[in-house]
Amino acid sequence: MCYGVTNVKVCKRPTGTAFAFVDLRTQKGVTDILANPVKIGNQQVIAQLYKTWEERHSSGKFQVFCRGIPMNACFDDILPIFKRYGEVTEFVLPKDKFGGSHRGNAYVHFEDLESGWKLLAESYVIIAGERAQCLLNTKSDAVISKMNALRGSSKLGCYTAAAAGLPAVPDTLPN
Repeated sequence: MCYGVTNVKVCKRPTGTAFAFVDLRTQKGVTDILANPVKIGNQQVIAQLYKTWEERHSSGKFQVFCRGIPMNACFDDILPIFKRYGEVTEFVLPKDKFGGSHRGNAYVHFEDLESGWKLLAESYVIIAGERAQCLLNTKSDAVISKMNALRGSSKLGCYTAAAAGLPAVPDTLPN
């Protein structure tokens, strides 16, 4: 059976297994591949309908979720690791409610989708000598925007810390 494949993106996992995103030319091809089990050799392929980031989230903003970031790593240690994959337009490092230190995870948005895919293809990064896992983000932008977090980007650095360091502005200014 011919499905009209137009593009295949294979992503390897550190465990040795892999998954692939397959673009098909027509909706009929998608329907056929979901309805008829596919085998490669003796291995049955599990086909699932993939919704794009934009289809799953209204703004499509945060592409990558990274967990397992060492607690001794600071914002300035972490952001340069992600910059190696591309221009980071927004980086969110959620903080603990009580201690104020980060919670060991981060949300990353790259300027272009290809940078996010490069990072996801590796599935982990080394931060402060430890392995931190990188996954496709599943949280909505609305939830992420409400988090108590350090925020920054490649161009601006940590803009939460910069804003917190500004002197207080009085409610009324003298004449």
